[in-house]
Amino acid sequence: MSTPQETALTVVVSRRVIKGKESEFEKLSTEMTQRASTFPGYLGATMFRPASPEDPEYRIAFKFHDRETLT
Repeated sequence: MSTPQETALTVVVSRRVIKGKESEFEKLSTEMTQRASTFPGYLGATMFRPASPEDPEYRIAFKFHDRETLT
């Protein structure tokens, strides 16, 4: 039998956010994460904020038990 570490699937969503809209985006991403948490096989999510003002890209990594529970 496979363990979650062996079968886990990570989906990464990347978005560039317009300056001044960061708070709005973070609220939306929180809502998106809350919705994803209701999906079967959901294991968690992590938001990675932009590393610098020159690169306004947010990344959100969603982790699921396996491919089957994601589809």
